[in-house]
Amino acid sequence: MSEFRHFRKQIFRKKQKSRNLIRQDILLGHMKEHCNQFVSKARMSNLLQNS
Repeated sequence: MSEFRHFRKQIFRKKQKSRNLIRQDILLGHMKEHCNQFVSKARMSNLLQNS
């Protein structure tokens, strides 16, 4: 019985870990998108200033 409980705890931990990893991936994706938008905006303003 205690073994079974321990096993369930391990599975739960693994699920939590994968969930956290997914969350981190999503956050990184958002950050990248944000950076790309920022960079493209900066490039556009530079082009406008240079012309």
